[in-house]
Amino acid sequence: MTDKKQAGPLSHSSANSLLGCEQKYVHYKVLATKTDKDYEPSTALAIGKAFHSIMEKSKHEKPGSISTELYRCEKDTDIGLKEANFPLVHAMVLKYLRLHKSMNLNVLAVETELRTDWFLGYVDAIMSDENDKWWIVDLKTYKSLYLPGLPSLVRDPQLTLYAGHAALIAETLGLDLKSFGGCRWRVTTKSTAKQKAGESNLDFTKRLADKYIKSYDIPVPVEMMEVDERMEIHSHLYSRTQELFDGAPPLRNYSNCMSFFSPCQYWSQCHGGKCYSEFEDALNITAET
Repeated sequence: MTDKKQAGPLSHSSANSLLGCEQKYVHYKVLATKTDKDYEPSTALAIGKAFHSIMEKSKHEKPGSISTELYRCEKDTDIGLKEANFPLVHAMVLKYLRLHKSMNLNVLAVETELRTDWFLGYVDAIMSDENDKWWIVDLKTYKSLYLPGLPSLVRDPQLTLYAGHAALIAETLGLDLKSFGGCRWRVTTKSTAKQKAGESNLDFTKRLADKYIKSYDIPVPVEMMEVDERMEIHSHLYSRTQELFDGAPPLRNYSNCMSFFSPCQYWSQCHGGKCYSEFEDALNITAET
């Protein structure tokens, strides 16, 4: 008798993948399909991963050696930071640390695991303020801060999922649940500014940090957050993952094949066996140049 494969707890990122395209989720989580030979993770993803990794290892303090950390992120195949982006990530770290120092928050823990039967998450940081309230802190790296979208943070899927597990965090870290303040959304922006001819990496880093990179701290009090709805949605998505592991046919969402302007890593599985680059070469494209 073959053991039945179980879905396991569902993370926020996997839930997003499931919502985007069930077929992609199945290739990644159920079948462990090998990615297409021409697939390359986006540069933006590598920059974000490097920034998160450096902040985690330094526990939101100044790294002992930023050069060592940047080269580590280059060698780490899961991050894949390119050397050309060292000044940008360095500038983002500098800008973030200036913000963090000004907030006077105490870091209690980093990468706190949240695991239940149906949810898995890793909280970037837990911090306490001067009033002894503790906060769930989530780091984001974006091209820019989209101000009109800020009111939606009270229903943000990841923040509300984390807030819904505040009791588990309190139990894990020995905190008072009554002192839970809510979530803090910390956004550090990127920049497309180019390095000038003859400009050293250090001078370029300083220019980016002083003129182009921004870092924001946005508190979302727990009283404002819509937690119950997201917990119910995630529970439903978890049930769907088990159906897919049991062999239910997945839905294909062709609108998601070019998510974030990058072809799906399983493009060939849904497009006649051709990788995206092969598919593109086969098209007879006419363009005015």
